[in-house]
Amino acid sequence: MRKILLLLSFFLSFAIKAQDLTTINKLEKSYTIDEMRALSDKISKSANTKLNFLNIENEKSPTEKLIVFQYTADGKNNDLTIMFAANEAEGAYYFKNAFGKYSDLAGFYVSTFYPTSSQDIVFNNFKLQEYRVNKDLRYKISELEPDNWTIEKTY
Repeated sequence: MRKILLLLSFFLSFAIKAQDLTTINKLEKSYTIDEMRALSDKISKSANTKLNFLNIENEKSPTEKLIVFQYTADGKNNDLTIMFAANEAEGAYYFKNAFGKYSDLAGFYVSTFYPTSSQDIVFNNFKLQEYRVNKDLRYKISELEPDNWTIEKTY
């Protein structure tokens, strides 16, 4: 009986600390503005800075259609930007990238992809700054310039 309880607690600890597959699936494919907004809100709520929703913008370029969610700490400046790109063939959107401070992006990145790790460990470990599935790079967090970071979907 003791062995069964030990094994059960061992497997339960992995289940509790597993990657957030529901969120990862929403990053891969969202069908409505409400789904994208919920995912964007989840990212903003995991930020160290208290961020409030600023606006949604539709952007079109010759190559893609984007939905952009912006969040602010002071009501004026854009402190966090989250973009979704259209997949016209599927009638869905996928997470393209998020821009902001490391302290505002890392909470979401770590809790979604590496929940048994910490923001400090991810910051100092380049392997953990990439999320791979079967050796294919899917998402990464990287510094663009001092205190300006991005989480981006890779192809």
